[in-house]
Amino acid sequence: MNQELTPTLTPIQELSRLRLEIRAVSKRAHRAAMRASRNGESSYRDALRAYYNGTVQMADSRQRMVAFASAVEMHSDLAAGMAVDCRATAEESAALGALFWAASRRLHRRAAITAMR
Repeated sequence: MNQELTPTLTPIQELSRLRLEIRAVSKRAHRAAMRASRNGESSYRDALRAYYNGTVQMADSRQRMVAFASAVEMHSDLAAGMAVDCRATAEESAALGALFWAASRRLHRRAAITAMR
């Protein structure tokens, strides 16, 4: 048997990879929202919401977690609803758990600051 061994990533390496994926999703979401708002199809915010809705519907659990973190980064109001779906995914690996915790903390901190205004 000739099996190729895939290297196991450390949690830090996996987090670094996730961060790159999040950045790529955020860039695609921003471009799609800018294009839609520039064309007069919808507002930036509505286009961003539509992008994340479409991404989440076609994604596996890891991709949903990445989309959740991206939505938090992009200040999408959809992020709070996405958190519930991502809670179980957080248990799949230490890196996904850390990502969920960090994105959730960021989301709740932003909500608390907004409520104080």
